[in-house]
Amino acid sequence: MLFRKTLVSCSYVFAFLLFVNIGFASQVAEHYVSADIDDNGIVHFEVELKFIELNTERINYLVFARIDNAEASDILGELECIVEKETYGSQISCVPNSMMRENYTVEFSFDAYDLVRKSGGSDLFSYSYSIKDPTLDYNLWILLPDGAALLSAEDFDPYFPPGAQIGTEMGRRVSLDWNIQKPELGKTYTFESHFEFVGKPPEDITPVEPVDDKKDYTQIMTIGFGIIALFIAIYYFLITRKKDDHSVKRVFAVLKDDERKVVDFIIEKGEKCKQKDIVRATDFSKAKVSRIMLELEERGILSRERVGRTNRVILNADVRHNRKQDTSE
Repeated sequence: MLFRKTLVSCSYVFAFLLFVNIGFASQVAEHYVSADIDDNGIVHFEVELKFIELNTERINYLVFARIDNAEASDILGELECIVEKETYGSQISCVPNSMMRENYTVEFSFDAYDLVRKSGGSDLFSYSYSIKDPTLDYNLWILLPDGAALLSAEDFDPYFPPGAQIGTEMGRRVSLDWNIQKPELGKTYTFESHFEFVGKPPEDITPVEPVDDKKDYTQIMTIGFGIIALFIAIYYFLITRKKDDHSVKRVFAVLKDDERKVVDFIIEKGEKCKQKDIVRATDFSKAKVSRIMLELEERGILSRERVGRTNRVILNADVRHNRKQDTSE
């Protein structure tokens, strides 16, 4: 409750200062936000701001949350930034590398905390953003954790505001997509989603002890089934191993052009490369590369591990071998 009151008060002050300086405000063509929620409630943000005209010497991005691992970049590379912690959240302040004022694009990435909390028997994601510059298009796309589903309830909607497009990524993770045309200047928009984890196994199950006179037979049957299962597993492994090459080739046959471009770049760099290197080499936005990484990771083509302020991408060895064979044929 205290946070909400503080947020409202800051919004009024923010709106007042905004309209005092409205004549000097920068103009934004597109403001795209991608929020990926992990199982621990940490939200990884990828933000892309495309300015029609940039009228400030520094680029400030306000986040109503505690953040970490913040970085930003433009067409010339990473920006020099500082993160200022405020009572209502955090502000990222960066100096542009480019002197370009028209059609300038900047990308932010950061991890946000305390945006997911328990609400009754479910989880609630809540994110607020204040429109400080005249904007033509604001888009927020959130991805719920693996195994999470929107809360099913008759007395309230599982998400707010209404009008979000509901989808799935690779048929597994639920996504919500809000698009606001010409958002109101100075207004603070709040986006919420109630979700719960489904399909979890029951906890604290106590195994039932077998009856004494049948104990020996149960052990013999268990050992027998175990031996049979072992032979089946070995047979399955040998058969599957022979089909791996064909399976990988079938995966490559359905890769999109953008995905194939990313995979080829990783092969050129060897077994590992940084995700930000892919962004620079492909000229894709951070948000787009992040989506491609997610799809390729869920299909077993690559894996990612967090290293400092970026991700290290590791290509599956079988995928790398078969891709080289495809390009040499």
